[in-house]
Amino acid sequence: MSSFAFKGVFSIFTSAFLSFSGVAVLKSSLDKETVAAGLRALDYSLIEDLSVSDRIAFYKKKFKEHKGSIESSLDYKLVNFSEDQGVDFLRDWCSDFLKDMWVSRNSSRIFKEAAWCTKSLEDMMGVDSEKLELAKMKNNFDSYKDAILKRIPYLKDKDEDTIKYELLRWCKWKLKKPYSLYYKDLMNSIRLWCSV
Repeated sequence: MSSFAFKGVFSIFTSAFLSFSGVAVLKSSLDKETVAAGLRALDYSLIEDLSVSDRIAFYKKKFKEHKGSIESSLDYKLVNFSEDQGVDFLRDWCSDFLKDMWVSRNSSRIFKEAAWCTKSLEDMMGVDSEKLELAKMKNNFDSYKDAILKRIPYLKDKDEDTIKYELLRWCKWKLKKPYSLYYKDLMNSIRLWCSV
């Protein structure tokens, strides 16, 4: 089956099989695929597909962002790694990870570790989550309050200051997520609510 046909057929069923954490995937379709092919089918944007100079920049960013989770997941101490060593380590690790067969890995672990090797929502949208501030997001909240409360129902019973603070946390959290089919429906909301 061609890559395009696989992606088209897979895309039809994907949203029905992705759970909130991205763990429950239409596994049988991916069992014969490499991790890279499976992630591409889910519209992840792989760092390895970028130019060499862009790859280096993204691996630097990913190493800084995920150093702690890399250490805990891989049981590998990166404490004495320079930034360049970290970039080299992560590049090599991602290369091996993406060549592995999907079936040989735990699905929940694939989605966690994919964040180290793929572009995030903030990368795709050009929004820096570290620059988000409560005061700057006030207009967003005032303009989209009803839509925000509908999309994030657990905020309905909170006071306005708590809602604004939780929205800031929600934006920072969502923007760090890997870009994929799962988050496509949220892109417009994130763009409106989380921009400054």
